[in-house]
Formats: sequence, structure tokens, C-alpha cells
Amino acid sequence: MKKDDVEFHNEGNLYSKQWPAINVKQRSWTDPDMVMARFGCDAPTAERAIEYAYDMAREGFWEQIQDTAREILHDNEIKVYSAGRSGGWLIVCNWKDFEYWNAIDLGRWAKLCKLVAAEIKYICGDDQIMEAIEANRWAEEGSERYNFIDEHDGSKCIVDLKAAAKEAGFGRVIR
Repeated sequence: MKKDDVEFHNEGNLYSKQWPAINVKQRSWTDPDMVMARFGCDAPTAERAIEYAYDMAREGFWEQIQDTAREILHDNEIKVYSAGRSGGWLIVCNWKDFEYWNAIDLGRWAKLCKLVAAEIKYICGDDQIMEAIEANRWAEEGSERYNFIDEHDGSKCIVDLKAAAKEAGFGRVIR
């Protein structure tokens, strides 16, 4: 990586400070037909399940990336933010001023860029998305984003609770 390869993003307007940034936009999505075929659900349920799985992947990514960036860039003072209209940029604030980066700094930045790209490819890959859908039972009728609750006698799935309520004669259950 050369210094010319480093991308930047500003804080909100054309004249604000530019920070080094990594494009984290997801370009490919799991096909709903694949979800429908594997789980036997309808298209709206498949699309909702995919949305839940991507949301979970995105949340997990942002929860861990600041610590990862601090480790790779060897600086505990940096802050990592999501920026852009769709949150498609990872910006790193409070790191060394770009004009003073040396080859070591550039190498660290390149390592962070490579790791971010690999992580996004992995967590948003079809295998991981399908696994998240299955583990969270999002392809089932009545599923919700947060599909499990803890009860005194263990964890319960919302899908099962809704089905039991319907079977007991309560009709459609809305939480």
C-alpha cells in the first residue's frame, strides 16, 4: 500500500477535518431464494431473516472493531466511527496526523484495511448468514429480531411461545 491509496472521510461537511477511512459497504447479499429453499419459508420471511442476520453481523463488527483497530495501530487513544449516509465508512480519529505517517504506520494501516475487508467478507458470507438465521430461528413464522428470552426455567424462543399461545386459543400474538 502507498500513501496515495489511503482513503479519507470528513466529519460531515466539505471543509471539516479529513480522517483516514475504510470503505465497509456490503456489496453482495444472500439470495432470499437460498433461504426459502433451505428453511421452507416464504419470501417476506426469508427477506426479514436475512435483514436480521445482516443487522446482527453489522452490530458485532462495530462492537469489536475499535479494540481491533487500537491493537493493530498500537494506539489506545484512537476512536473508530461509522460515517456516511448508510454507515459505509469506518473512520479512525485521533491517530497520527497523516502527513507524518511513516512506513510502519502505513503498514499498520494496510493491515487494518486487509483485516476489515476479510472480516466483512466472512461475517456477511452466505454460510455465516445462513448459520445466524438457523441459530436464531429467524426463518420461522412469528420470529422477531430478538427471538429468545430468558425465563426462570431457561431460555425460550418467541416462535414457540407465540405458537403455544395460538394453540391455546389466543389467536395472533403481538408483542
